Amino acid sequence: MKTSPADQPRFSCRAARGLLAVFGRTDGGAPRGPGSGHVAGCPGCQEFFSACNELDLALSRDAVHQLAPFPAGLEQRI
Repeated sequence: MKTSPADQPRFSCRAARGLLAVFGRTDGGAPRGPGSGHVAGCPGCQEFFSACNELDLALSRDAVHQLAPFPAGLEQRI
């Protein structure tokens, strides 16, 4: 699916998100690292990282419910 250029985030937003993804920390709270200054003043980026944090939290919560015991002899088969 292709999106129109109007639907894409601005270049500065894409750059800040990419820098934070590679060199920063985005786990909980405000992002820290290169690009965090942009995120602090950009509502679109704040919404983006808020949605990422919510997804991480939901996945962590659901993973606890999916735990199943390991089958007998798994270590030997690996």
